[in-house]
Amino acid sequence: MMIHTAIEVLTQVPPAIPDPGGPVAPPGSNGVMTIMRWVMWVVFALCFLGTAAIAGKMALEHNSPHGGGMAVTNLWKPLTGAIVATNITGILAGVATFA
Repeated sequence: MMIHTAIEVLTQVPPAIPDPGGPVAPPGSNGVMTIMRWVMWVVFALCFLGTAAIAGKMALEHNSPHGGGMAVTNLWKPLTGAIVATNITGILAGVATFA
């Protein structure tokens, strides 16, 4: 009898876990979303300009004793900024999930 009761308890289907769905912006947040899009546009523009400036500096320094290597050492800064800016939504979604 105990084995039969244990099997019944173990084979019961648990209730379904509710799915809250994805995040939804609250009403009236259109202005905030517009500002966020502008900020992201400025960030991408700055990353592009920083990369282009360093590429130009490398082109001008190619005949120098360093061969443009001094400019290459600074190239990681705008490129890292571009990588983080490109992936910011995924990064923040991961942080919000584990918080």
